[in-house]
Amino acid sequence: RYSDTIGDDGRDVGRFGASADWQRQWTLNNGLQITARGNLAIDHFEVSQDTNFPDRATHVTPSAALTLRYPVAKTTARGVRHVIEPTMQVVWSDSSNIDAPNEDSTIAKLDEANLFSLSRYPGLDRREHGLRGNIGLTYSRFAPSGWSSTLTLGRVIRKENENAFTSTSGLDGVNSDWLLAGQLNMPNGLSLVSRSLLDSSFDFAKSETRLAWAASDLKLGASYTWLTADTAED
Repeated sequence: RYSDTIGDDGRDVGRFGASADWQRQWTLNNGLQITARGNLAIDHFEVSQDTNFPDRATHVTPSAALTLRYPVAKTTARGVRHVIEPTMQVVWSDSSNIDAPNEDSTIAKLDEANLFSLSRYPGLDRREHGLRGNIGLTYSRFAPSGWSSTLTLGRVIRKENENAFTSTSGLDGVNSDWLLAGQLNMPNGLSLVSRSLLDSSFDFAKSETRLAWAASDLKLGASYTWLTADTAED
């Protein structure tokens, strides 16, 4: 930032990071899939022009995860394929508490893409830590005509409240909100994607839907988003 101001407006940050990842998967005779994963991440920060943070900070984050999946599939006489996949995952990570600016992970949200991730922060300035369990159930349907649909239900259960996420992220608290997400794709190029976060009373905390149509020379799309008030996300 081209500023001599001390604080947020003038702060300069350099971050250097490295990570190593190990993963192995086994499939048992009954179809159960077991995945073990280990990860070690090291992040070093150099901060200047901000007295609220130390000039240098380093944190090391080891992580381990064990995932169990049991996909069950059936194909009807008409060629329609149904797939049901329940998934359970246990994750542990231990991140040293450092005092470094958070500039790329200020807004996180729970969705079907990160339900079984080691960390649900969108950037690398923060990493998720603690002991937690991720559970999910996905149903998919594929038709020979080109129709396909997917429905996902999931939740995160923690041993302790991390107190690191906003109230509307879906990740706040010991138990996260329920994630309900669906997709519908049609052979004519029309697609519908919708995801919602529901609290323990099954009231909507956040919802977004997108309808899109794609042809060879034209693409159209419309989105609707519903949010509850959250000052932490402006």
